[in-house]
Amino acid sequence: MLLLWLSVKTVTAQSAHPLRGHDASRKYWLQKNDTPLILIQINEKGEIKAPPPAGFALMEKRSYNIRVIVDSPHTAHKALLKYLREQCLAAYEILDNKQLSTLHIYVDLYGRADLDTLKAQLWALADILDEEDVQEALKNSPHNFDRLLGKAFLTQQLFGTIFTLRFGKKDISLPFDQKAVLDTTITTVDENVRLPILVADMKKQFIRAYFTASRDTIAPLIDGMRPRVFYDDILPAAGGMSKKYEDLLKEVKKEDGPFICDDDVLNRFRKLNEQFYANTLIRILRTKWLLCWTWYMAGDLRLNPLGFTDKALLPVLKGDTNKVKDYNAYVQSAKQLMIHSNELNEAKINYRLMDSLLRLQGKGEELFGEAAQNSAQETRNKESAATGQKVLHTINSSTMRVVSGRKPHLYLLLSYNAANKLKGSTHSKTITYTADVTAEAMAYNIAAGQQFQVKQSSSPIPDKSSVISELDNIGSIAEAALTAANSAVPGWTQMINISSPPSPQPSSIRVGFLATPSVGAAAPHIPEATFLKSKPSFRVRVHNEGRNQLILLETGTGGRLIHKVNIADSMWKVMRTYCYEVRNDIMEEMQQQIRNDTSETFFLFEEAELAFYKTAEQLRIQVNGIMEKIHAKYFDRNTQAVSDTILARIQFLNGAGTFFGYPKYILPPAIFKAQADTIPAFRNQYETLATTETPQKNSLEPLITDKKTGETVVKTTDSYKSAKPHFITSSLGVAWIPNRFQRSDATLSNGTITNTRDEANIRLITGIHFHPVRIILADDRSVFRMKSFREVASRTSLFLGASFPKPLYNLHFGGSVDIWTGVKASAGIHVYRYTKYTVLNNQVTKEESKYLSNGLFLSLSITPATFVKLIGLFNL
Repeated sequence: MLLLWLSVKTVTAQSAHPLRGHDASRKYWLQKNDTPLILIQINEKGEIKAPPPAGFALMEKRSYNIRVIVDSPHTAHKALLKYLREQCLAAYEILDNKQLSTLHIYVDLYGRADLDTLKAQLWALADILDEEDVQEALKNSPHNFDRLLGKAFLTQQLFGTIFTLRFGKKDISLPFDQKAVLDTTITTVDENVRLPILVADMKKQFIRAYFTASRDTIAPLIDGMRPRVFYDDILPAAGGMSKKYEDLLKEVKKEDGPFICDDDVLNRFRKLNEQFYANTLIRILRTKWLLCWTWYMAGDLRLNPLGFTDKALLPVLKGDTNKVKDYNAYVQSAKQLMIHSNELNEAKINYRLMDSLLRLQGKGEELFGEAAQNSAQETRNKESAATGQKVLHTINSSTMRVVSGRKPHLYLLLSYNAANKLKGSTHSKTITYTADVTAEAMAYNIAAGQQFQVKQSSSPIPDKSSVISELDNIGSIAEAALTAANSAVPGWTQMINISSPPSPQPSSIRVGFLATPSVGAAAPHIPEATFLKSKPSFRVRVHNEGRNQLILLETGTGGRLIHKVNIADSMWKVMRTYCYEVRNDIMEEMQQQIRNDTSETFFLFEEAELAFYKTAEQLRIQVNGIMEKIHAKYFDRNTQAVSDTILARIQFLNGAGTFFGYPKYILPPAIFKAQADTIPAFRNQYETLATTETPQKNSLEPLITDKKTGETVVKTTDSYKSAKPHFITSSLGVAWIPNRFQRSDATLSNGTITNTRDEANIRLITGIHFHPVRIILADDRSVFRMKSFREVASRTSLFLGASFPKPLYNLHFGGSVDIWTGVKASAGIHVYRYTKYTVLNNQVTKEESKYLSNGLFLSLSITPATFVKLIGLFNL
């Protein structure tokens, strides 16, 4: 059964914004989607096959469609069939063991015919359950299985809609070989969402259905009965017969004659039989209740096969007065011994022990009195009921985090599969997360009795990407050759713009600083063996002649009649010394046996013995002797069978640990309630991870440990990076201006006007970048590997820059994209300062300046410090 218990408040919503991530277990961000689907796939044991595609984190105040797919209970169904087969075979073995006293009680209660039918059905069902196609074999079986509640019941409860789940507050039953696909819609608030999934235990579900269907057999006798009458009158009356049977058994075992010919013994036996079968307990058991539960109890005799009942049906126990007295006397004696000991006079008394004895004084009634006995009984019954009625089992209970909708990007979740060696979902180690993120590690499929822990450590990392770090390493080759950033600017400008005239040296530019480098009874009968099956001499044939049964002795070949014996006359003479009860019973048994065997040929004598029998009288005497032996054997067997029956009844009525001991004798409950086991077979667990504002690598050791022993079951390693994000970054690089432009500076020197042109299309450019979404510089991913809008947005920026020489005269406005953090591609508008000079008599008389747009510019730049290092390569 599947329960989706959502600890959330429901509100109306038509759309939702799910949290999604670069994979299902790492980081989630906001993406519009009308009522997204959360898909959870679970195998029949309760393990989540894979993290939900939408992840384990949800946004608050959003609606989600939840779809849970649970595999069909193939293994559990096979286990049910195997269990039933083993129980049927065990019960058959008990019922086929003629040495067990339990068998005599079953024969006594139900008769051999019913018992033989039950045995045949148990054996047949065990054979069917061993077939490859059990359902087809059961359908084609000639047995109706009425002693096991019928073929229709077995078919429905073994192959019907027995895959039972609880979804929300609704129970759902599906065919046993079908997957469960269950849907619901939730709306989150600021609380976490818990998704317990409950499925019925097939074995307990079958037993519950069997109990419900079979209880009708005893309901008329027990439903209107007051429990006190049953426990105070009916049970004692049944137990009271035990002493009478014990006395009778002594008479049966006397050696001076057959017991049944003693009128007194016979009358006592008959009277006890009447009392036995009239007892209400026996009447309850003879309703087929005990017989149909034989497969489950495997020969154990119980009025209540479940072992628990309703509280109102429990007996009212009396206190153990002897234990009360003994306990109080023991405490009093111990106290007196302390009072009169030498230690008291020597001021060495054990005050703690004395204080305990004073508190325990007179507590015998509280521990062993009526109230204590009944309380202990209620506790035992409650515990048994709680275990026995847990039909529903929580196979998985997973909690999903509800994250604030205002800042969903500030939540990081790392997930691990505890059922697969804590394997995490595939992810890139190049990702770096913002330092102000709320980070958690979560393990799912944690088995009951285990817990999840995370050991953490951290180490500092540079606040830049690995690409920039590599460029720094390359640039450090020439670092010793560079004297200052000032010498790099004109040299670079002259190299990339050879045809341009010399330009004035710009002012000294401080382009940045170097970052820190990165680090890493059998019943009586006449057996066939009585007559010798040997080489023929005479053939025995039964013949009816009038009212008499005759034995005809004929030759084995010609069929000539040799002699005939009157059975009644011969048996009367043989048994004339015995009382009529025995004689009549044995004669009827012998005659019936011979009638049943008329189809077979039995031979009395060997061929070599013919000469010995001279007359028919000798043959008659011999036949009578054989009959007497048959009688004697029957009588001995019958006497033993009766003795065994009496002994079995004594054991049955006395209890002897087989029937009347708790909880076997209690009345069965009115209803078998299906309770739920809330302890999940598998669950998930969250652990908070520490973060700091400084760039760092966070090393993790997730591990699963045993709750009791603390021993590690499985562990793994993982890591992630975190760093503080930045609003503003700077860059230094090369720009290309496709459009030509004219700009010059006129200067007067020594009476001569000098015109300095500044019209280079490839220029050194520097500037500042403003990021609307803060950028994480230590992130190693390229922008093309990012999947969320927010992350891509953090790689974009507004650019304000200037190019050399005359940076104030060449301005650049546009946008940039960090292909890798610190490696920027920019585009925008180039604006330059155009100056018009009026020259008169070799003098600049008028100067007019204005800024003009020159259209597009493109640039590729990196961090200033790295660029300065790389310049050194060109100055070597």
